[in-house]
Amino acid sequence: MKYSLALIALAASAFAAPALTPRDPQRGRHGNQGSANQQATAPATTPIATAQNVANPGASQVNPGASQAAAVPTAAAANPAGSAAATTGGPIPDNLVPQFGVTPGIPDPNQAGSCLGFNNAAIPCFCPPPRDQFIARLNEIVAAGQAFGHPAQFPTDDSAASQAARTNALTVTMQNFNNTASGVGCPKAAANFQ
Repeated sequence: MKYSLALIALAASAFAAPALTPRDPQRGRHGNQGSANQQATAPATTPIATAQNVANPGASQVNPGASQAAAVPTAAAANPAGSAAATTGGPIPDNLVPQFGVTPGIPDPNQAGSCLGFNNAAIPCFCPPPRDQFIARLNEIVAAGQAFGHPAQFPTDDSAASQAARTNALTVTMQNFNNTASGVGCPKAAANFQ
């Protein structure tokens, strides 16, 4: 087997992102709309808790004992080969950016003021952003190599590691789309990035 379990676990951590907590009073209505100070004091989400919540959205979404380092992979982890040649130096090809798979503005019948995201998760009604604006922001984040300390690389080859790095960059861009503070954007459920 070419990839070890450690590499698979590392790749899974690249997908780790704080999941929505629809009624979290500490972080705002949708769990991602608090002030920067509120977000800085919120506990980190571990990759394991996030993976469990994908299968069971009602599960607890926070692990108070988790360290932030466990939830944020390093740039080297996102691209184990460390190949700068595989990362785009110019604009990211639109064909490598998947469609969101979510139509913005569809009201959530179970939660007033929210709209439906991927798997009918509640998301803010302004999500997902327009595709052209998202791709422009993705290009900015990848050119910077990170967004608020979250690494973002977009290699263009077809390896499994590159696909994982691209998915991570897409998720980082979605969650930091507004460029005002870490996590101020749209939740991961605003798109079906695979």
